Amino acid sequence: MNSRLFVEAVLWLARTGAPWRDLPALFGNWNNAFIRFSRWSKSGVWDRLFATMVRIPIQSGQVFRFEAGQHSGMKPDAVPINHRTLSPL
Repeated sequence: MNSRLFVEAVLWLARTGAPWRDLPALFGNWNNAFIRFSRWSKSGVWDRLFATMVRIPIQSGQVFRFEAGQHSGMKPDAVPINHRTLSPL
């Protein structure tokens, strides 16, 4: 499982509140994802990731989102959106 797909799996779990065992197969083996999540938690990867995200300024009032339905092996197209209205610019 690549890192992007792994983070998407963790975000899916956070959004849905589902247990690890209910992780959809498109994200890979749930147990592998759980082990990786545990390793990242213990080694401080999540803390560093979120600390970095907090420091990144939003420039020109834009944020980027990725189109839904894009998974591993597909190139995402970042779409600039207005961070106040969440509509494309």
